[in-house]
Amino acid sequence: MPRVLVTARRHLARQMAAAPRRRCSSGETSSSHAALAAKRPRSFALGAAAGGMTGWIGWGAAQVLVPGLPSVGVSPLQAGALSLCTLAGITLSSSAKFVAEDCADMRRALALGVPAVLCAPLGAIAAGRVAGRTLQIAFHAVTVVMMPAAAAHFAWKLQQSGPAQSSEQQRDAELLHVAAPLPPAPSALESAQHAAFGGVCGFASAFLGVAGLPWVVTWFSVMSELTHQQCVGTTFLAVAPAVLAGTAAHFFKGNVPLVVFAPLALGATTGTYLGAAAHLATPTAILQGVLGLSFAVAGCRSALTLRALLSRAAPVR
Repeated sequence: MPRVLVTARRHLARQMAAAPRRRCSSGETSSSHAALAAKRPRSFALGAAAGGMTGWIGWGAAQVLVPGLPSVGVSPLQAGALSLCTLAGITLSSSAKFVAEDCADMRRALALGVPAVLCAPLGAIAAGRVAGRTLQIAFHAVTVVMMPAAAAHFAWKLQQSGPAQSSEQQRDAELLHVAAPLPPAPSALESAQHAAFGGVCGFASAFLGVAGLPWVVTWFSVMSELTHQQCVGTTFLAVAPAVLAGTAAHFFKGNVPLVVFAPLALGATTGTYLGAAAHLATPTAILQGVLGLSFAVAGCRSALTLRALLSRAAPVR
């Protein structure tokens, strides 16, 4: 009995010693919450810009949110989690718009999207185990590698399809928003290729806080016979399940400050619907040109940011 009392007394002493620290931590949390709430207009503006850009050209939300959200006062991990959560609303809104216009291939979307869902929680777990600087470096390193390649592909495709875009039938179809018929069902080999690529994209999506739209739209452009509008619509439909899975994982791990997420999601949903409507009204040649240019700009910007991050991380001699 005396030993039990001694143990209880020591436990009570430790709790009393920790009480001031907990009160201080609670006060800091309240102050941080108020600071984040004061920047709700900026959060809404970031969401609207990200949604509008993604709905119009098919990507760009993460390029706005991951670098921009730290200015609201969140950590790099929270910025990636908020970016992914916002992308959930963006992808669902865009998917609904493209499906309604019959510009999305459900078969290819499922072949890529199901493996992505299975791998997305692993990416969210891995993101929580690395430093914030590491996440920033990984995000910009992937951008530097992927964006120039995607820009070169769409520049080549725009050049190859230039004469076809001048035909009277193609112009009339675009002006009347007549959807081209979807290609035949994918073969077993094509489905397996989509599944392997989807697993990689699902992990990277949750780890980096991105939807992976540039990777997937370029993949479908290369590996399928879909038109450009169909590639974009199928991409939104394919990445939506993985984005939702990564979003749920980040929510359960407590990486999403709701005071920032609410205005961010509202702005993103509004911007996305308007952007998707603009996408369907824009000729293919213009969309491909703007898409390739945006890839090149994003690659150059990330190269500069990556260089700055690495120079700060290097030891001073």
